[in-house]
Amino acid sequence: MEGRTDNPGWLCSPAGVFAQKSSSLNGGIRISSNVNTLAWVETPELNLSQSVVLEFESKKWTKEGEGSLYGVIGNDTIISVMNANNTISPRKSIAFYAGENSRIRFTGVKVPANDICIDSIRLTATDEPTLSLPLIKVVDMGKVKPGATLNYTLPVGVKNSSGILNFILPANDHFSISGDTTIEFNDEVSSSAIHFVFNAPEQAGSYTVQVNMDGGEDFDPRTIWLKAEVDPASELMSPLEHKLKIFVQQQKIMISCDEKLQVQLFSTTGQLLASTSANGLQCELDAPYKGVFFLRMKSDRGLAARKIIVN
Repeated sequence: MEGRTDNPGWLCSPAGVFAQKSSSLNGGIRISSNVNTLAWVETPELNLSQSVVLEFESKKWTKEGEGSLYGVIGNDTIISVMNANNTISPRKSIAFYAGENSRIRFTGVKVPANDICIDSIRLTATDEPTLSLPLIKVVDMGKVKPGATLNYTLPVGVKNSSGILNFILPANDHFSISGDTTIEFNDEVSSSAIHFVFNAPEQAGSYTVQVNMDGGEDFDPRTIWLKAEVDPASELMSPLEHKLKIFVQQQKIMISCDEKLQVQLFSTTGQLLASTSANGLQCELDAPYKGVFFLRMKSDRGLAARKIIVN
């Protein structure tokens, strides 16, 4: 049936995704896209905080076709498949890990009369060497005023391995890497960071650059796309802003973020009313009364402030 799949709990676009009754594949998901419809199917939330590999079978309908199938988490590509023939082929991703609550989305891009079918999809825990960077990662550094500087710290980690990573950025007037461009991991060191800098030009617009990561024999190459926007009307936007989720229920303020935070609650006159810190995904503060407050949040990525209404 169009718009549905035979996998309970899976999400899909309203058109172009079908439960496939293939005699060869014994069922599966068929993705049919065209110039007007980009079909996709997405898993329920999964716990991907441990190293896993993604496996499935895929088929193209014509021998002449050359299409592609992508698996992404957020904007980051974890697997891409291109297949020029009509054979059923086992597919296996490199080992990866992400967050506890992650969805994997599959999108298919085809040529005319060449749909894509995927079947027997599964995730398997693995002890393979695993790098936190996917095959292709998109880093949105944020918005900045002309002539200002924007800093972004990208955490990098490994599991089940050691190794040396080299980050290669081409000569560029606006983007650079601050500090060492090489990270070495061993049994004692399993996480580090790479620091990117964007020196905004005076001309407004969107800017991008490609950073290549060379993992030698230890890890497959990775590509990191940095992007930043120069906006004269923008205040300096910390990358922390993109990570924050704030909920207010009665007089309880809940802050969700994927990194360590220091949080302070102020009155509109500047009086410190409450503070807390969090190492996990969520922290809470109690407002002493109903009204308008200022919430100040700090992490290694920067500062963020929000006006909070409690009623």
